[in-house]
Amino acid sequence: MLPHENPVTAKAQTITLADGRTLGFSVFGDPDGVPVIALHGTPGSRLKFADSDEVARRLGLRLISVDRWGYGLSSPHSDGTLTDFGADMVVLADRLGLGQCVVTGVSGGGPYAVATAAAFGPRALALALVSPIGIIDAGTRLSPFHHVCFRLLPRFGFGVATAFHIYRAGLLGVPHSALRLALSLGPAVDRRTLDDPSIRRRLIDTFASGLKPGVAGAVGDMGLFVKPWELDMTAITAPAKIWIGTADRNVPAHAVGALAGALPRCDVTRLVGEGHLWIARNGDVVMSWLATQARAGVHVRDEGKSDEGVRSEPYVHDGRSATA
Repeated sequence: MLPHENPVTAKAQTITLADGRTLGFSVFGDPDGVPVIALHGTPGSRLKFADSDEVARRLGLRLISVDRWGYGLSSPHSDGTLTDFGADMVVLADRLGLGQCVVTGVSGGGPYAVATAAAFGPRALALALVSPIGIIDAGTRLSPFHHVCFRLLPRFGFGVATAFHIYRAGLLGVPHSALRLALSLGPAVDRRTLDDPSIRRRLIDTFASGLKPGVAGAVGDMGLFVKPWELDMTAITAPAKIWIGTADRNVPAHAVGALAGALPRCDVTRLVGEGHLWIARNGDVVMSWLATQARAGVHVRDEGKSDEGVRSEPYVHDGRSATA
């Protein structure tokens, strides 16, 4: 690495898929550790997991943080499905010579992480989902805000594109104002999280890197979220865990419950009073859980933070309860 080279940029890598598309990713943590396929939210980029580099090293985890389709270094896939994405992750894992892996996805990366775990089958040791977009179908109960996001805007591609073009311009021009405006409708706990300048800087870097080539990734996400997933959930043999804040206004709660019910082995931690940005302060909790689950198949150093001390309560969906 050159003396003044950004260490995050230095870790950026790409592979070329059979159809000519590019997949970009960065590797953080222990280069000899247990592989973790890590998937950012909407919008986002491979830089999402840069702040987990140190804890991943301590835990013996190798974070392979992927730019999802259309973000950062990765090519768009305009007609891609979740099944297609899972297939791309299998190719990536094979190219890197990976055996068994753990998988994690944050927010809009949740459906893609589920698809990856389904494609991996027994190759996936664990699946961690943080504030995920869940299964949205005709029967999903949505707030007025979510109705606009997931019912109205996807019908008009230009509407989604326009919204993200405006946000992109703000991030590249007045990033701190754009970030606060985007979260202005969120809960007070998320706004307080943004008072931390290091978290604010990380989020801006993550979003700006993902949106640098344009908004194709975000537009693709919003269209895909409302389509049938068509995944074989029974192929996911690994234990799964969802963390969701009770004050999270970014993702539809009913859809998260549907996802929890569809996964064969899923526990849910309902984070009392927390919002969508809980992960910005608690990435080590998630990494520690992944390390613990991976221990069944490989040796992982257990030096992270557990769920101990996290305020949680059972998550109830349609009469079913899933406890942490």
